[in-house]
Formats: sequence, structure tokens, C-alpha cells
Amino acid sequence: MRKRFNSSLYTEGRFGKRHRETLDEENQYLYAKGIYPTKIKREDLPEDYIRIMSRTHWYLRGYLKTSGIVDIKYEMCKINHLFKDDYLYISYHEPLRKEQITRGYSDYVNEDVCICGSDIISVLLAAEKYSGYDISEIKKQIEEKRIWYKENCYEDYCRQFGDADVDLFERYAND
Repeated sequence: MRKRFNSSLYTEGRFGKRHRETLDEENQYLYAKGIYPTKIKREDLPEDYIRIMSRTHWYLRGYLKTSGIVDIKYEMCKINHLFKDDYLYISYHEPLRKEQITRGYSDYVNEDVCICGSDIISVLLAAEKYSGYDISEIKKQIEEKRIWYKENCYEDYCRQFGDADVDLFERYAND
């Protein structure tokens, strides 16, 4: 039987009803969007689904589709972590739109998936490979963040990378 992959995100476990509660993480079958049970196992997924872990998905391990991406936006947070609080917004259907949502605060309102954390570069590299998405502008933003991080969180930077300037895309691509 041929399996259909209708979700851009499959998780190993599902979201519970309480805040940040995760359930059924040992189940061999994945959950679409962390909610809907499937008969799909991780080995059934095509190669354009890459393994991720993101705080925006309650730290559930999951698999993100990286083909068919129409738009990506990167939002950096200048704080004492390199990517922990940075966000990558992804749309599979239309260009992303940022709108004011409350008291002068604006956010993307039409993303299909939002991730944060150290898998940002892996997702970008896979989006470039499987969607043909041009990540050159986001690479510039991430280099800006790396420079800021080295200048402002020098000890943390050195613990991760030593004193040298590093190409984060090359570094993370080889991990």
C-alpha cells in the first residue's frame, strides 16, 4: 500500500492537553502536526523530510518536509544563545505576511510551520536542496548574528567554536 504524506510536519509523540505536555513518544507511528495519529513510521518518510527538534514543538522530535517551500523568513533574537530563541517561519502556499497583532507587536500570520533552535541551518540547507529555495539573504542574517554573538557573548562563542571565525553553514552541514 502506497502511503500519502499530507503533513509538512510529523512528530514522534503527540501534544497533550496541558501546557507543554507530550504523550506517546515511544509509539512507532508518527503524528501529523503533533496531533493526528497516522500509520506512517519514520522509515516510510521520503528523504525530503529531515529530522528536527524545536522548542516551538514542545521539544518533540519530528520530521519536517523541506520540498515545496514557497517562502522562508528568519527572525534573530540577540541574546546569549546562538539559535535557541531565533525563529524560522516557513510557508508552503504563499509569501509570508507580517502584520501587527497586538500593541505594536507584529508577527508572521500565515506560516505553515515555525521552528526555533539549532536545527535552523539544517532546515535551510535542506530547503535549498529540495525546494531550490535561495537562502543567500538568510545566510547574511545568520552571519550577522554570528558576528554579534562572538562580540557580545565571547565566552559562550569560544566554548562552541574556539576563537576562530567559522562558517556556520559549513560547520552544521558536517555535523
